Amino acid sequence: MANNIPMPFQKGTPSLDSFPYAVWHQVGNKVLKDLKNHYLGYTDVLGHWPLRKAISSYLRISRAVNCTPEQVVIVTGSQQGINLIVSCLLEPNDEVWMEDPGYRGARSAFNNAGVKLCPVPIEEDGLNIEYAKKHFEKAKLAYITPSHQYPLGSTLSQSKRLELLTWANERGMWILEDDYDSEFRYEGNPLASLQGLDSNNRVIYSGTFSKVLFPGLRLAYLVLPSAGLVERFKTVKEITDRQSPILEQLILTRFIEEGHFLRHLRKMRILYSERQHIMIKLLGQYLNDYLQISASPAGMHLVCYLSNQIDIEKFKKEIGKRHLIVDFVSELTLEHHIKPAIMLGYTPFPKHRMKAGIEQLSACVLNALADSTEE
Repeated sequence: MANNIPMPFQKGTPSLDSFPYAVWHQVGNKVLKDLKNHYLGYTDVLGHWPLRKAISSYLRISRAVNCTPEQVVIVTGSQQGINLIVSCLLEPNDEVWMEDPGYRGARSAFNNAGVKLCPVPIEEDGLNIEYAKKHFEKAKLAYITPSHQYPLGSTLSQSKRLELLTWANERGMWILEDDYDSEFRYEGNPLASLQGLDSNNRVIYSGTFSKVLFPGLRLAYLVLPSAGLVERFKTVKEITDRQSPILEQLILTRFIEEGHFLRHLRKMRILYSERQHIMIKLLGQYLNDYLQISASPAGMHLVCYLSNQIDIEKFKKEIGKRHLIVDFVSELTLEHHIKPAIMLGYTPFPKHRMKAGIEQLSACVLNALADSTEE
């Protein structure tokens, strides 16, 4: 991506052309004018206190997260948050429930730490908890995306949420709830968090500003369930990076406190809902015979299952020729392979760019039909 122009069909990318640059600039100017009144030395390793307060307030109201500012830890991106959790809570060869298919960043962090991944298949109502309990009863942690499973888009049912929490309490298992894009639900209100149901301090909640603002901000957060855990994380974080950059935290704090953050979220929900509908309509017009669209009323990408008529290897070659970014679900699986499917991001693309991309994708499909010949 050059000059904030993403390539079709890059996923997980916000609409940077819709970001309120003028407002961010104004807020930044206020912060810089007042900079001499802020302490610019080494500050709290857990993050700028007013930002932790602002995040805590937002999460309680918008995500039904049960937390105080003391429980919030600011991290330099959600990947650092996962690495911190691994460092603080896991030992080599510990077992971790991993959604299959699931987020590659979490998988990489666990692999790098020598943790044993336990692939758990996904059902229509989320993680197959009975399978996980039967096959991996000694697991120390469950990594899960309950509000909008990545990448398939299912939502963990209420009964499964309670079953998971009960198991975690009985077995002393940690749950890492990755709430990576829950703000973008287009029907009804955003779903309440799993963490809000936890009465036994087993859930660690993870959120990020990369999807709702811009990835280059490099700010995310964890909500830890107990004061003792906060102290343990503080010790490890102090060794690894000391603190996240203070200037960005100051600007973000003011951006939230002045109401700009919630206004931007509301605007993006409307925009992304419209773009999802446009994407679905265009795919139906161009590729209805070859793609089965799985569209949940949430998220930043669509999952499309491929017709058996498509030669997958030919299709991949055609995509490479046209410089499209099309991710295959198979690249995110460990053991439980599903029907060939692709992920198509839609959030950063206005209609004309989406249409041009789908025309290219259609050409890829037609040239990759099993009975077609190479050019």
